[in-house]
Amino acid sequence: MTATTEASTASSGRVDEDTYRRLWPGLVRLARLLTGSQALAEDLAQEAFLGLLRAGSVQHPEAYLHRAVVNLATNNGRRVRRERLHLVSCAGSSLEKS
Repeated sequence: MTATTEASTASSGRVDEDTYRRLWPGLVRLARLLTGSQALAEDLAQEAFLGLLRAGSVQHPEAYLHRAVVNLATNNGRRVRRERLHLVSCAGSSLEKS
């Protein structure tokens, strides 16, 4: 992101279409590497952009978006692991009863 584009994005709190189109592929690629799922990667990139819009004025939008994608992917991985552990524990207690 150029200093001018980053400054205008930060001061307005908005992401223009050019910035969105330029950053989108890299954010989806990062999320896909972290999650292994194209569909989930697109969802996480979209959530990151929505977070940027909600945050208002951000000094370094590109850094914000990358960190947001990493955090969202991490949170998703934790949720999936918790769900799996819960299913395993439910299945285990079900087997003990039989």
